[in-house]
Amino acid sequence: MTSVTLPAPRPLPVSIPIVALADLALLTVLIYLAGATIDTDRTPIVLPAVEARAEAGPGAASVVLARRLLPSGEEVLTYRFSDGSGATADLAGPATLFLEASRVADRDPAKVFVIRADEAIRYATVDALLETLREAGVRRIVLQTRPPGRAGEGAP
Repeated sequence: MTSVTLPAPRPLPVSIPIVALADLALLTVLIYLAGATIDTDRTPIVLPAVEARAEAGPGAASVVLARRLLPSGEEVLTYRFSDGSGATADLAGPATLFLEASRVADRDPAKVFVIRADEAIRYATVDALLETLREAGVRRIVLQTRPPGRAGEGAP
């Protein structure tokens, strides 16, 4: 039987692969940015002008009620909703808005809801929207307006 003598193991130097970690960090940031939803509601509406001012802080839920003209010339109301996390979704109507608003109000009863409604929409329609939100459990509502004397679309 033959025996083999192995050399004594030598210690390996400890090193941190900084370039590989930097590449991994950059790749992680790029994947995060690619997957992040950056959705700012740009529904074109003309807000009513008022003197009074109240503000809803960041993270407020948003309901947009706008008029849209179909190719046939018919005018329809559109409902859009955001729970404050950034993504905005089109809703089928008041019943769907009720479900979404009640889900948000159940999770956070103090959540502020901002309503953006075109100034040409009838008051009865806005009142029905307010009633839908009230029935869904929403308690804090702010109506978005524009300052008097300033024309054009409202800021999102």
